[in-house]
Amino acid sequence: MPMKQIDPKARQQEPQYDAWHYIGYMIAVVIVVPIGVWLKQSGIADAFINSILGPIG
Repeated sequence: MPMKQIDPKARQQEPQYDAWHYIGYMIAVVIVVPIGVWLKQSGIADAFINSILGPIG
């Protein structure tokens, strides 16, 4: 039984991303991370989580 030949052109290609994907990710990180840090430090995030889950501990 002959071995099946694998066509080198039929390999799975990596998805190609252009620069706008990376720019969008950087903008998201630059905006989301400081807001998350501010919410955590100001206690707003803790108050919101406690209102849903109740006080823990």
